[in-house]
Amino acid sequence: VCTAARAQDAPSGGIETVVVTAERREERLQDVPIAAAAFDQTQLRELGADRLEDLTRSVPNVTLYDDRGAGQPTWVIRGVGLADFNPNNTPTAAVFYDEFYLPSNALAGVGLYDIQRVEVLKGPQGGLYGRNTSGGAVRVLSNAPNFDGVSGYFDGFYGSWGRAQAHAAINVPLDDKVAVRIAGMVDRGGGWQDSLATPRNDHWGDHDFTALRGQILVKPTSSLDILFKAEVGRDGSESQLGR
Repeated sequence: VCTAARAQDAPSGGIETVVVTAERREERLQDVPIAAAAFDQTQLRELGADRLEDLTRSVPNVTLYDDRGAGQPTWVIRGVGLADFNPNNTPTAAVFYDEFYLPSNALAGVGLYDIQRVEVLKGPQGGLYGRNTSGGAVRVLSNAPNFDGVSGYFDGFYGSWGRAQAHAAINVPLDDKVAVRIAGMVDRGGGWQDSLATPRNDHWGDHDFTALRGQILVKPTSSLDILFKAEVGRDGSESQLGR
């Protein structure tokens, strides 16, 4: 089992307990009989993983096939992947976003903002996740609304080549039965490549990504949760030049 847990965060000097739902129920990652890696929001930020495809740099036996630029990020887990230019072809390493299956590689360019956890499950997962998981499964779980009071955060940075990014989220319980959470992400600039074929400084590879997610949690009884979710995003980022 591969885990991104940090021992120094654990009480009494032990290994940090990481709870996952890889088998559709809450378990300690150390007890799950699946080769898996799990990352929370803090670890994703420390790794610089702003998009789901960025995470492939930090998981052993996982790589990204994306010869078409940034339009169809294809996960290859343990050497099993789909090297095809057609976005209608289903992947062999499936991506699930808040339990919803993404049927095309073109949908897998998910922004990692206000994320509870990302789980990467290696090896065939057809028993629990169905077809198109012969290589493995990637589960992205966002933070849901809660009734713990009004809370939120904002963070961002400005870096080299004009790269600017901001993440924000706010959680508001309207009463003891309805809670709302809104989160968003903006990523701009960062292009550093210059083509020798043109006289100007091109700054090829600029990021241009925006996403917004809204969720409403309704809890009519103690045993029933109803979650409404809407999300919209736009990715107009430039592909990098060949090197």
